[in-house]
Amino acid sequence: MSSATPPPPGPGMSPQQPIPGASSGAPTPAYGAPAPAPDAAPGMPPAPSASAPYGQPPAKKGGATKWILIGLAALLALCCCGGGAAFLIAKQINDGPKEAVTTFMDAVADGDKAEACSVVDPALFQSVGGCETALAGAGDTSGAVDKGSTNISSSSVTNDTATVQASYTQKGAPKTATFSLKKIDGSWKISNVEGVS
Repeated sequence: MSSATPPPPGPGMSPQQPIPGASSGAPTPAYGAPAPAPDAAPGMPPAPSASAPYGQPPAKKGGATKWILIGLAALLALCCCGGGAAFLIAKQINDGPKEAVTTFMDAVADGDKAEACSVVDPALFQSVGGCETALAGAGDTSGAVDKGSTNISSSSVTNDTATVQASYTQKGAPKTATFSLKKIDGSWKISNVEGVS
């Protein structure tokens, strides 16, 4: 039996019908073989097609492209959000020491010794019985700093230590001070004050 002769139809099957629109002079393709393209030259094999061979599911289109696009979108989101998060973390690291100094200066201006001591390293005044004892010995601190006059002129952070330069007024007179800070249990604490002038 040659490959050009179709097998006889089985029970309940009708013989292969001619392809509608095919020219009457074109040979009928073998049973189960793909029909030649309408523009194929007689006697030439059909042109290869992008469809999968018989019996196999068609290949998924755009699968790799879809995942590349999803990956690029995720990378872009990470860069945007990650950049924003890095900025916020850097800002928090640099703002922490500034906030501690400002809190201390405002608390001193208000005469609030407990608030002032909340941002002081306990070891700073350990030799005199602690921060509140030292500030109590200083008497009323409300005139030591004019309320709202503190201005941070510079701040530098290296790992868990920081230096903050601040200017303020005391009864209208300009003053400056250099604060050393260290991070203790995740919070910035003033560990020394120098250069008060």
